[in-house]
Amino acid sequence: MYLALKRCPLLTVIVCLAGNVFGQAIPPVPSTAFTLDLRSYGWEAPEGRQHELNAPSIAVDHGGRIVLGFTVQARSGVVTRNQPSLDFRIMRFSPDGKVDLSLSLPTHVRGTNAIYLSDTDQIIARANDRLQFLQSDDGNLQKGEWKTLCPQSCRVLQSPTRRTLVLYARNSNTPLTIVRFSPELALRRCDEAHRLIGSNDEAIQNDAQYITDEFAYFHNWEPESGYFTYRWPLCDYEHRVKIPLRARGRWAVLNDDTFVVYPYSNRKKDEEPDVISSDSHVKFHPTMQEHESAGTIWTPIKSSERGNLVAVDLLTIRGRNRTLDLSGHVTARRIAVYDIETGKQLASIPVNPRPRNFEFDLSPDGHRLAILEDDKVRVVDIEGTEKAN
Repeated sequence: MYLALKRCPLLTVIVCLAGNVFGQAIPPVPSTAFTLDLRSYGWEAPEGRQHELNAPSIAVDHGGRIVLGFTVQARSGVVTRNQPSLDFRIMRFSPDGKVDLSLSLPTHVRGTNAIYLSDTDQIIARANDRLQFLQSDDGNLQKGEWKTLCPQSCRVLQSPTRRTLVLYARNSNTPLTIVRFSPELALRRCDEAHRLIGSNDEAIQNDAQYITDEFAYFHNWEPESGYFTYRWPLCDYEHRVKIPLRARGRWAVLNDDTFVVYPYSNRKKDEEPDVISSDSHVKFHPTMQEHESAGTIWTPIKSSERGNLVAVDLLTIRGRNRTLDLSGHVTARRIAVYDIETGKQLASIPVNPRPRNFEFDLSPDGHRLAILEDDKVRVVDIEGTEKAN
C-alpha cells in the first residue's frame, strides 16, 4: 500500500487508492458537451404518478445528434381521437446542441409514446397507438411525410444494430411483422404465426424478449430444466434451440454471441454483471465499487451497434440486508461505460440517485452518451475520456 501511495500525486491519492482497492482504475468523468432543459421546449412535469406515464424518450444517432420525444399540452376544450389534447413533440439537436428539427404528432395518451432511430438514422415514432416513420424524398424532414408501420397498438422490439424492428400486433391475423431499414425498407409478415397456439410453449413465439437482426430470444424458468434461453430464427419458431444462458436476473442481448447477465442471489459477487458468450463463457467481468449493484430491472442496458461497448446503470445501496429483509437506501448512482474487448472502464458518470424520470442512450459508435434526468438532458462525449485513459 505504501508503494501505491508513493506512485500517486498528493491530489489524486483517493483516486489511486480506489483503483487499487477495487482492482480497476477509476476513469475521469467525461466533460459535458452540452445540456438541455425540456421546460424550455414546452414540456411540463406532471404531478404524482403521472411522471411514470410521461417519461420523455431519448436517442442518439450516428452523427452524435440527440433526438428527444415528449408530450406537451396542445389544446383545450372539446377533443376527439383525431384531435386529442396532447402532442408528441419530436426534436432533434445538432452535435453542438442546436435545434435542427422540430415536429409534432397528435396523441391521446402519454405512456405509450416513444421514439426510435433506424440504422440509417430515420426517425420512428410511436404516438396515438400508431408506429410511424418519417420519410422525405428531398431530404427536408421538416416537410417529410409520416408512413405507418403499425396502425394499431403494437409491441416493438429493436435489434442492437437498429437495422431490424419486430412488431407484435395482438389483434391481427398476422401478429408478427419484421421491418428492415437497410439496404432499403422491407416488410415481412410472419403468416404462420397466427395459427392456433396449442400450448404455453408455442405462445413464446409471439412473446420474444430480445431480437437481433437474425434471431429472437426468450429467457424463462421451467420446472424440469430450470432457467433456459430459447433462440430461433425470426419468423421460424419451429427451428428453435436452447442455448446455455442461465441468468437468474436481468439480462440483455448485445449480439448473437454476446450477452449481459445479472445473476441474483444473496452473495454480493452475484449482483455484478457478467458479459458472456452464447455457450456461457465469461468474456468480461467488470469490477464494481463497494456496496454497488445493478440498477432496477426497468433500467435499460445500452450498447454500441457492434456490441463492443456497453453502458450500464449502477447503484450504491447501503443498509441492505436480505437475510433480515432490509432493502437499504440508494446513496449514489452512476452510469459506467465499458469496453468489452479491452476489459476497460472508459467512463463513470455520476447521476441523480433518485430521479423521477431517468433514461439514457449510447450512440452507435459508443462515443456519445445522452442522459435524461427529470427535465434535464446532459450530453457527454466518451471519446475524450478514452483518450485520457
